[in-house]
Amino acid sequence: MRWSALAIVVALAVSGCDAATPAGPEADQADAVTSLHWDTAGTAPVPAPAVEGAVAGGTVHLLTQLPLGSLDPRAISSPDALATATALLHRTLTSYAEDRQGAELVGDLATDTGHSPDGGRTWTFTLRPGLLFADGSPVTSADIAYGIARSFAPGSLAPRFLQTYLDPARRYRGPGGGRVPGVSTPDARTIRFSFADPHPDLPLVAALPVTTPVPAGRDSWVATGPYQVKPGSPGTLVRNPRWDPRTDPIRHQYPDQFVVEPGISALSQSQRVLADDGPDQTAVAFGQVPPSLLPRLTAVTGARDRVLAGLTPATRFVAINTRRVPDLAVRRALNYAFDRAAYLRALGGPSAGAPATTVLSPVLPGHRDFDAYPGPDPARAKSLLAGRSPGLNYCFPSTPVGEAAAVAVRSALVRAGFRIVLVPLAAAHYGAVIAASSTSCDLSATGWSADLPHPSAVLPPLFASSRIRPQASGNVSFLAADDLDEQLRILSTAPDPVGSAEGFGRLDERIMREFAPVIPAVYERGYTLTGSRVGGAYPSLIHGHPALNRLWVR
Repeated sequence: MRWSALAIVVALAVSGCDAATPAGPEADQADAVTSLHWDTAGTAPVPAPAVEGAVAGGTVHLLTQLPLGSLDPRAISSPDALATATALLHRTLTSYAEDRQGAELVGDLATDTGHSPDGGRTWTFTLRPGLLFADGSPVTSADIAYGIARSFAPGSLAPRFLQTYLDPARRYRGPGGGRVPGVSTPDARTIRFSFADPHPDLPLVAALPVTTPVPAGRDSWVATGPYQVKPGSPGTLVRNPRWDPRTDPIRHQYPDQFVVEPGISALSQSQRVLADDGPDQTAVAFGQVPPSLLPRLTAVTGARDRVLAGLTPATRFVAINTRRVPDLAVRRALNYAFDRAAYLRALGGPSAGAPATTVLSPVLPGHRDFDAYPGPDPARAKSLLAGRSPGLNYCFPSTPVGEAAAVAVRSALVRAGFRIVLVPLAAAHYGAVIAASSTSCDLSATGWSADLPHPSAVLPPLFASSRIRPQASGNVSFLAADDLDEQLRILSTAPDPVGSAEGFGRLDERIMREFAPVIPAVYERGYTLTGSRVGGAYPSLIHGHPALNRLWVR
């Protein structure tokens, strides 16, 4: 998931906080996603273990900048909607049982994380008995297959992993075109996937909303999680009486209801939650705490104990257009010249993130801690340039943050001998401009947040030549190397995802040392607040934002 410098980051996985960042106990956590386990044996306890001290009752207020929009699993398009839907409304074949200490991929609707007898070409999942929709009808394998079929329809915003695996030629167009290719339902509790190529990461993909069941033959979703939308009040989520905790290893149903309050700026969210008055005592802010409010965290009694902070699976970087900057020495010089500390200050300081030296975030499995281009080192950069003074265009979104970061970039590169022309672009069109093969951008501010907690959701989308397209390229460095493509293919289809994660970590270092297609800049940090009466809050290790599945009201 590529995002521009102004975007809200999807993921909010946890790492330790920077010592310079005010934070409370919720932030002092070790890397968790790097130790992600899979419950292949189906031993995850149901019901989900009780949250210590939790009691039932009360209302939680969710403060969000953007409206949640459609909560239809094929149309979820915002991080806030994803966090809300996956924790409260929708269940999927697999999901993540997580807390402050770590995460485990478990069967959600399924009894376990699936079984493949042939290295990932065929996968079979068995549904738990007793699953019901909120209207009381049973959840069957046909409903999951129908939900998947709907995700193929034109206009669907669902992540495209499973659709691409099932239909590489992109011929299937949704339920009107017959049975979804590669999916069979031998009986009401069994669903089977058959692929032309091995896909050992399917259990991770099955945790995306694309496997949310939708009643077969209907074009509207019905809740399967512990909450449902209150009729006539789309901003209020109330208890789903048909949800059975004995079938769910992940979620709880402590609050009476969740009330979504959209249209609130990040600054206003933080100000309200810091004030901690009335209903805001039970509020959860989805917006990042602005740097201007950080000093108040030490002034307001108890505020530091209500901070949820940690590194995310997202990395900001400067993409180098390798077609327009084909000289490897120049790309290496750019990396040596770059000033990560200055760039981070422009983004807001330690609360915004930590200096990055790798493409893979430290919270992703397989991450290797290396720095191929320690700096800033303008002397080393000048040595690589050997008297040249390349003139390059630096494209960035025309926002206050984007402009401040651009000034920092130009200052550092000019010190090393580059001639940099700043090219501000309208934020609404920025992504389309830098992702077009015909772009005139030599350098562009961008980034990537993994849809799945695995490096296979990062390096192939960013650097496989197959991701280069005339429009909407995922590979915005436009790097094309046959041997790299082959290594990405081998790792993506390796039967052991744990072992392949380590291989991806090694490949991350090779990409930086041998190709230098990007300048890693910042590991993104989530930094949000909750009210004083919110219990059970922690930053989600996988999906981002404060996790909602364990919340209760004090």
